[in-house]
Amino acid sequence: MGLTARILDYPKEERPREKAIKCGIKTLSNAELFTLIIQSGTKNNSALNIANNLLDASKGLLGFIDIDYETLCQIKGIKNASAIKLLAIKEIMVRFENLKYSAKEIIRCSEDIYKMYHLKYLEKSNEEIMVLVLNRNNEVKKEVILAMGGLSEVNFDFNIAFKTILKTGYKKFIILHNHPSFNVNPSKEDIYLTNEIKVMANSLHLKMLDHVIIGQNNYYSFKDHDLI
Repeated sequence: MGLTARILDYPKEERPREKAIKCGIKTLSNAELFTLIIQSGTKNNSALNIANNLLDASKGLLGFIDIDYETLCQIKGIKNASAIKLLAIKEIMVRFENLKYSAKEIIRCSEDIYKMYHLKYLEKSNEEIMVLVLNRNNEVKKEVILAMGGLSEVNFDFNIAFKTILKTGYKKFIILHNHPSFNVNPSKEDIYLTNEIKVMANSLHLKMLDHVIIGQNNYYSFKDHDLI
């Protein structure tokens, strides 16, 4: 059946709502899940067709996290009310991910760092450098944005960075930043800065645990690659 057909024209067992009730919500495709939120279509577009257009515009479910109100309103069939509902779903996703780890922000490995921060960085269009300060149990006690714009574009201030860490009274820290290009391989500037930070940390009797670069659906850990 064509995507422009009304949902009511579909066989009952193929309609997203009835399918979810009978077979479980997990049996629905991403487009069918969005169809339940969009609810109704237009004269020339079914709700399912609009949902597929949404996924095309956001380049899949991961890209939905980065979509904004203006982009949603440009998709045929999505009206203001639907755009706000979709943004609410997006915000719930982000908040849930944050809550999932905020209760126990204990870092055991680089994957923990990625899981804690990847959704936050998906919304960033520019590079942002952050320091995570940890206690003896590797719990995140403080996170501070040190610079924005990219390691090759900003003047990274070592004094501010280490004053921030020393003021907390803790000895361990992790450097974290994103690559909006989603290529997580470190640049020459990334490697140089990491080495300089490590040297200064050692001189101040601080311990740099890792430097993690966050991409869209992957990450790069200097520690995992034996560069720290």
